[in-house]
This record gives sequence, structure tokens and C-alpha cells, in this order.
Amino acid sequence: SGSVGAVQAIDFENGTVEIGADVYVNSGFYYDPKNTVEEDAYQIYNGRISYLYIPWELRVTAFGQNLADRRYHVQQFQNDFGIIKTLAPPRVLGVRLNWTF
Repeated sequence: SGSVGAVQAIDFENGTVEIGADVYVNSGFYYDPKNTVEEDAYQIYNGRISYLYIPWELRVTAFGQNLADRRYHVQQFQNDFGIIKTLAPPRVLGVRLNWTF
């Protein structure tokens, strides 16, 4: 597994725009020592763009996580009745507001 990301900042008179993206790549793995509960290979793409208005210390960020809407698990556990699986969050889009005062 591995990840790589990049961020570009562009300064203006009263603020800064930041554009960022990252990708996480996993080639697959097993959840148990017997190699019976497997997670297939997957990639997760994230992106964001933000503007920091310096006079007010106000940052607005639009972001997207799991942009390809990849279905994968955060855990799988095998018991006597089968495999219990917990899915990771689907595609998430949002806006975040940060204000330092």
C-alpha cells in the first residue's frame, strides 16, 4: 500500500487559494492469519480546494473523499456464523468552514 499527494498554494493580496489531491493505493490483503478473509485491491482518490481570507483568518474548503465511490471494507471478521463486514464510507462531498478568532 502507499499514498501520494500534492498541494499547490497561490497567494493573493488578501488571501491564499490551495488546491490539493491525493491517492491511496492498496494491492489487497487478508484480515486473518489463515488467509481466508480477503480484501481486494482498491484505490481511493481525494481532492480539495480552499480559500483563506487572511484579514479574518477565515478558511472555506470544498472537498471530496473517495471520489471514485470505491466500495471497500474497514474491517472484516469471521465468526461461527459467517463473516461480519463493515463498509468504508462512500463518496463524501462537503464544505468546511474554519474561523480562527
